[in-house]
Amino acid sequence: MNKWLSEFYSSWQDKNFICAAVIFLLSYASIAAMALFLSTKVFVVLLSGIAGWQVASWSFRVAPKLKKILFKD
Repeated sequence: MNKWLSEFYSSWQDKNFICAAVIFLLSYASIAAMALFLSTKVFVVLLSGIAGWQVASWSFRVAPKLKKILFKD
C-alpha cells in the first residue's frame, strides 16, 4: 500500500496525469448530473452511446493484434 501511495503522489508531478485526472472527474460528474436531470430511457441511450464509442476505440487498437494472432500473414 505504501508503494502504491508513493507512486500516486509522484504521479502528481506529471502534468499529463493531472489533466487525465481532471478529465476523468469532469466526465463522471457530468454523467452523474445527466442521470439526475434526464429521464431513465434517455440516460440509458446516452450511456449506451458512450459505451459503444469506448468499444470502438478499444477495437481500433486491439484489432491489429487479434489479426496477427488469427491470421498468419
